[in-house]
Amino acid sequence: MSDFGQCFQALLRDKKITQIQAAARCGFYQSRISRLCNQPHPPQDAVVKHIAESLDVSEDELLGGAGGGVLREKGTAYRASISDPWIAWGKQLAAAYKRDPDVVASAVRAAWPRATAENILAWLKDR
Repeated sequence: MSDFGQCFQALLRDKKITQIQAAARCGFYQSRISRLCNQPHPPQDAVVKHIAESLDVSEDELLGGAGGGVLREKGTAYRASISDPWIAWGKQLAAAYKRDPDVVASAVRAAWPRATAENILAWLKDR
């Protein structure tokens, strides 16, 4: 298995741990465990360590073991891959917001649904 989610699901199944039980042990919501079970890449190192400790398994076991497990360089943390155009777009949007926040806020509110637009504007204000 080379997919973190598949490895994590198999571990839970082998240990006879439900997602709800895993969530309770880890201090997460069940929805986060579900996302972990469906994501191809492992979470950040600190999260892997926390889950392994909470479920009383090794990090290696959580990542699928040495034979055919999730490929990961030691000490690296997975970051969601966002293509360069999106990063550049975010920087351009932040720069435009600094120059003229009212115009950018109007454009964002016109382009996205209300909750999404407000999240984007909150992100811009924090930058």
